[in-house]
Amino acid sequence: MSRWTRYRKKKDALNAGDESGASDLSDTEPSSDSDSDRQQPAPKRGRKESSSSSSESDDSSQPSGSGDENADSQDEEEEMHHGEDDEGEQNGGQIVDEVLVGGDPEDNLEVPNNEGNDGEAGQQGPQQDEDDDSSVDENDNDIVSDSSSDEETSSESENESDDESDESDESDVDYEGGNAPNGDIPLYANARISVMESIIMILTLSITFSLSGACLAKILELIELHCPPVNNCITSLYKFKQLFIDIGRNCLVLHYYCERCFKKLQNKNSICNQCNNETKVAFFVEVPILNQLQRMFLRPGFLEMLMFRFNGQKKDANNFEDIYDGRLYKENMGEEFQPGHYNISFMFYTDGISIFKSSKFSVWPVFLVINELNYKTRTRKENILLAALWFGKSKPKPNLFLKPLQKTCRKFRDGVQLNVPNGPPVSVKATMICMTCDLQAKGIFLRQKLSNGYYGCSKCLSRGVRIPVGRSSVHVHQHIRPQQMQLRKNNEVRDLALNKQFGYKGISLLYFLMPSMVAGTCIDIMHQIFSGLSKLLVKLWFDPSFSGQPYSCTRMIDIVNERLSSIVPPSFVERFTRTLTDRKLWKSKEYKLWFFYYSIVVMQGILEDVYLDHHIKLVSALSLLSLDSISPDQIDSAEELLLEYIKDFQNLYGLRYMGMNVHMLAHLCDMVRDLGPLWVYSCFFLEALNGQIIKLVHSPFQPALQICSSASLFLSLNTKIDSLLADSVARNFCVKLRSGAPDKKIVEHINDKLKIVGRPAFQYNVSAATIQVLMNRFNVANSHFQSFFRLRKSGIVYTSEKQQATKRCSMYASFVKDGVPFLGKIRDYVRVSTCVCTKICLCMPARYFCVVQIYERIPWRIHDVQNVRISYLTAVAPTDNVLAFTCDELQGPCFYMKTNNFEYLATRVNRLEYE
Repeated sequence: MSRWTRYRKKKDALNAGDESGASDLSDTEPSSDSDSDRQQPAPKRGRKESSSSSSESDDSSQPSGSGDENADSQDEEEEMHHGEDDEGEQNGGQIVDEVLVGGDPEDNLEVPNNEGNDGEAGQQGPQQDEDDDSSVDENDNDIVSDSSSDEETSSESENESDDESDESDESDVDYEGGNAPNGDIPLYANARISVMESIIMILTLSITFSLSGACLAKILELIELHCPPVNNCITSLYKFKQLFIDIGRNCLVLHYYCERCFKKLQNKNSICNQCNNETKVAFFVEVPILNQLQRMFLRPGFLEMLMFRFNGQKKDANNFEDIYDGRLYKENMGEEFQPGHYNISFMFYTDGISIFKSSKFSVWPVFLVINELNYKTRTRKENILLAALWFGKSKPKPNLFLKPLQKTCRKFRDGVQLNVPNGPPVSVKATMICMTCDLQAKGIFLRQKLSNGYYGCSKCLSRGVRIPVGRSSVHVHQHIRPQQMQLRKNNEVRDLALNKQFGYKGISLLYFLMPSMVAGTCIDIMHQIFSGLSKLLVKLWFDPSFSGQPYSCTRMIDIVNERLSSIVPPSFVERFTRTLTDRKLWKSKEYKLWFFYYSIVVMQGILEDVYLDHHIKLVSALSLLSLDSISPDQIDSAEELLLEYIKDFQNLYGLRYMGMNVHMLAHLCDMVRDLGPLWVYSCFFLEALNGQIIKLVHSPFQPALQICSSASLFLSLNTKIDSLLADSVARNFCVKLRSGAPDKKIVEHINDKLKIVGRPAFQYNVSAATIQVLMNRFNVANSHFQSFFRLRKSGIVYTSEKQQATKRCSMYASFVKDGVPFLGKIRDYVRVSTCVCTKICLCMPARYFCVVQIYERIPWRIHDVQNVRISYLTAVAPTDNVLAFTCDELQGPCFYMKTNNFEYLATRVNRLEYE
């Protein structure tokens, strides 16, 4: 039956008054509207469509996020314009807000009486209606299942509008030769792969290349045609999805609300008692985190990874090296949580993602990061919890949106039992200790004035002032001495929020979810510094509109572009260096590279000394707060530099640019004392997830359910790949596909960290001078010498001078010999064995060495700036000293830069983040 025929029959049924025949009319109606922001046809009164996540809203502001690694963060100038939060008048800190008819549903919140922020019900604040939108009854949740209506759980992909229906396939998945739920049978007789291996490879291909459901269905058919006639191939998209039913859309919970007044509704057919016939039903999605955690705890090795905070070795017992060293974690994860080794804490993150360029439709995912895993493990997407999804043209109502999460957190505070691979179930407690996001999302979820409004700072009571700029005005914060700064206190938040004072619009559920909403609200370096303040400085220095200012470098932009073009980054850097001509296209990571590595070197002789010295102070302070291990003295030094920077900024650039990003610098050091180094709560890896979520949408038809269908599969893909047998053809295929680039062939495994890679692998022509360098330090006489060109250590490829690529410069590195650090250029790699072969061989045992030309540090510009401490970036000069190191003594890669005949080397600011 054609799609058009099905549509006509359902329309006739609707005209005849047959509700069941018309229930999925909107899912099959042909469309002549190709606009990306088209929504579903308006349903008949009394039948509200749940598949349309949001209708037109009066809120005309754009969502705060963008789809790539970074949100569309505004620069400082844009951030201060068009304030929407300055409508109240100030009277001794009291904000006199306009009282809306009917009140704000977000204020109808059950307010716990106790001050422990445990989320338990106690004395109530403002009276709430029977249909209070912030109170969600667990019995009202609709569990999405295959038997649900087509609006919620159509087993077809939303992109398969032109495919035939799969209703005939809604039976148990049977295979040739018997039913195999685990897919352990061969794909066909004598096949190299099993059914499940085939399915996981197809899933990896689909997610990697963002294939639509229609395309995936045809690929399944195509694969079956390439197999023998008798096979066990999955040819139906429905059956394909059934194999992942434990992590698919069937695990989701839909929460309905009225889109006009944001009152909570019982189900998709409910009528709002406030809007009546004008009710517009929308929904948001809860993804139960208990189920996700249970799958994680059943993973082999996951329990051992949770022991990191107990087993990890600190470089210095008194230093700040992760969130566990911060005051907030120590105070709130102590007596109650530490006795249980499996207890965990979460970092909360959310942001708005624009799906279509021509529509205000956006998605707001809520991610939870498990702090107890080591940094590199916790930032992998398979270890990140997706807790909820908000869809639509309106921004989230935080108390409505977070109510299901609050109920879950209550259960975790008492402890839940989770099964483990070996042994009895373990008791797990969990709490949310902090949140990180951009300024706009922060204001929304804290229920506080935005950064362009009075009292918009989440850390202090700085009121700010509004100054006129042309026909508009900007909101700025004047420099305040630390002694005069009034910090917000968590024990005062409740009363201030209920009375809507000092910037609070009402009390937020985050106050009850976190031990301290004030200390737990992070300042994200990605949004504040790289795509905020650094972006503003680049604009002030190089935008032609500022050519008359003393800090303008517009006339020197060609020289700066030439210097930037000459920089060839090492292999671990994801992005090539782009010139300032393309600065409007720069991503946050490019601004990070500019800020930490390029700006000081490139701007020497370009920016006047007073402005360059001022910038060097900022770079020095931020680099200290971003180290792997930060001493209390280094925090104090950074604080002194930042306070000087803020004070001088107003004098150098004017009050007009003293926006929130400059003001928040005063709170960064307290953030590190409370929650650890700045990289702990940086949004880079979370923004990357946002960008990948966008790729799950392939058409404007029901984007909400498209994301719901694929998000869980996407987040758990690596876990599925890890379940495959090691070194199997299926696993190798998936790993190569997910790496994003062709993997260099491994020629020889030296150890777990070191591998010789690439072709050609070895040469037999090691020079006598190189052998002499080796013999000066090591006993390698009468040995067999072979040179090789590429070494991979801990995932980073280093090349020798002989095989330097033109697009990447990976031959400069740092070394440590007997505790003494060295910088240098790798001239050659040498493999030394004791065999007597006369040709290239892989005889064992063998030893592996680097022959390095040493570069010495020399005085340069930063040494003239008082109190500046930049150890990772230095001017260097090549020497005639050539030393031999073992490959294990290689520490890390270096950036190499050369300007005006001066050379510079920069190690990574920290070894945890990838650039």
